[in-house]
Amino acid sequence: MSNRLERAARVGTWFAFALLAVTQPAGATGPFHSPIETAAEICRKEALALHPGKVERTEVLYGAKAVRIEVQIKQRNGKGWLVLCDGTSGKILNTIDVDAP
Repeated sequence: MSNRLERAARVGTWFAFALLAVTQPAGATGPFHSPIETAAEICRKEALALHPGKVERTEVLYGAKAVRIEVQIKQRNGKGWLVLCDGTSGKILNTIDVDAP
C-alpha cells in the first residue's frame, strides 16, 4: 500500500511541475499574472485617473459572453463611484455616480 502512495505522490509532484511549465510564458522571471488580473490592474489605474480617490473594492463579473470588472472608488469628499470596465482590455465602459438620486 505504501508503494502506491509514494508513486501517487511522485506523479502528483510531476503533474504540478508540468502545470507550472505550461502556465509560465517562456523566459518569464516573475510571477504569472492572468489576463484578467492584468485587465483589472489597467481598469483600476484608468478609474483612478478619472475619479481620484481610494479603491475600496474590485470585483470580476463573469457573464455568459463577456467578463466585466467593477471598481468601487471613494473620493476624499465622500463621493462614491462605480466604474465598469471590459474584462479583456481594461477599457472603461461606464461610470456610475453612487450618490446620485
